[in-house]
Amino acid sequence: MNVFSTRLLQQRVAKGMTQAALARHMGITSAAISNLEHGRTAPSARLLEATCFLFNVRPDYMLGWGSVAAPRKGVVRPKKSIFPPARSGR
Repeated sequence: MNVFSTRLLQQRVAKGMTQAALARHMGITSAAISNLEHGRTAPSARLLEATCFLFNVRPDYMLGWGSVAAPRKGVVRPKKSIFPPARSGR
């Protein structure tokens, strides 16, 4: 497991969420959450953004660049994502 995987699992459990509930919230499958938590896949920028907003942590913490899960202060979630919509039919 990598740092993101470990912290994703820790944050999900701390929030009392199942993999299925987190998957529904993120718009991905439970299998995708399992793959992320076991370090088999890396998060996309879109998923990292959503994860940080859901768990109220900074991206540097989730990626292992910071050791404290300091909440984002004074940051307002943008009304529109800075990332283009996901393509369907891949």
